[in-house]
Amino acid sequence: MNIKEIFKEINHSVIYEIESSDGNLQSWTFNKTSLKYIPNKEGLYLVPGYKIDKNKNIEYVYLSISTPERIIDDVFYKSLLSIKKKYISNFKKVDIIPRLASLCFGSYELYYSKNDPQVGINILTEAMHYSNSPIIAEDLGYILRDEKRFIEAISAFEKSIINTPSSEFIYYELSELYKENGDLKNFEKFKKLFKKYGV
Repeated sequence: MNIKEIFKEINHSVIYEIESSDGNLQSWTFNKTSLKYIPNKEGLYLVPGYKIDKNKNIEYVYLSISTPERIIDDVFYKSLLSIKKKYISNFKKVDIIPRLASLCFGSYELYYSKNDPQVGINILTEAMHYSNSPIIAEDLGYILRDEKRFIEAISAFEKSIINTPSSEFIYYELSELYKENGDLKNFEKFKKLFKKYGV
């Protein structure tokens, strides 16, 4: 498929593997996949996403994402009659986030729209209904923590540790959240687990 065909079809739950990205954008080729999440393997993918401005207006876009680092390289969007591509760094006053959750580890800020945090929270919450990935749970937990939604953050991080967390720091996050919530028993419990697994 080419970029025009993808924008004509516009399916916001489909991930495309980028087969060729040489030269002009019109010559790029894409292969539709059956992936439901950004995969934890080396590759370059075109993923549906959102562009969110300070007024919480949302525009559908596509993102090229390098994995397993899960780094957004380019943003593809419709402008009048053409499809354009810009580097992610060119977007200063808007937030760009993927529409689909990731199975590969990385910064939770990939899903954290400061303009409208609930958008990323909804994406990750929906994904957790269908996946037991600790990575998705952790992305959600960190955003909820930053939004001071401590009870929900605890729930997300606890789902992570049930399914093997990415690191011992998840125990630390839980200890601090329980402390913030005035639960000293669980604060001590997870503090000890952090020390145990952090050795």
